[in-house]
Amino acid sequence: MAIYIMNAGAGAGADPMRQHADDNIVTFAADMGLGKSRIRIERVDPRDDGHGRYGYEIRLDDHKTEVWMPGRPIEQVRFRRHLHVPSDFPCLYVDGLSRLWCYAVEMARDRLLGVAA
Repeated sequence: MAIYIMNAGAGAGADPMRQHADDNIVTFAADMGLGKSRIRIERVDPRDDGHGRYGYEIRLDDHKTEVWMPGRPIEQVRFRRHLHVPSDFPCLYVDGLSRLWCYAVEMARDRLLGVAA
C-alpha cells in the first residue's frame, strides 16, 4: 500500500502571467496594512522565475522578506479563511515556505515588523 502526501497548491499554475503576479503583489502588500508609502517592492532576479510564480522582495525599513507570487488572476490566488476551500488555491512562498494567501500575509507582515526571524 502506498501513501502519498501532497502539499496542495504547491504545484505550477496553468498559464501563468507576470502581469497577474505584479498586480497581486501590490494587493498583497496592501493586505499587510503597513501603509503603502512605507513599503518598497522590487522584483528579484527574473532568471529565478519558475513554476508559475514570480519573485519579489518586500522591504520595510531594515527588514525584508521574499515573496513568490503565482501569476494567476487575484480571485484564483487570494485565499480567505472561512470563504474558500484551501485545495482550490495555489500557495505563495514567503522566504521559501509555502503558505496560502492569508497566512502568507501574516508571515510577511511579522517578518517586516521584526516579529519573526
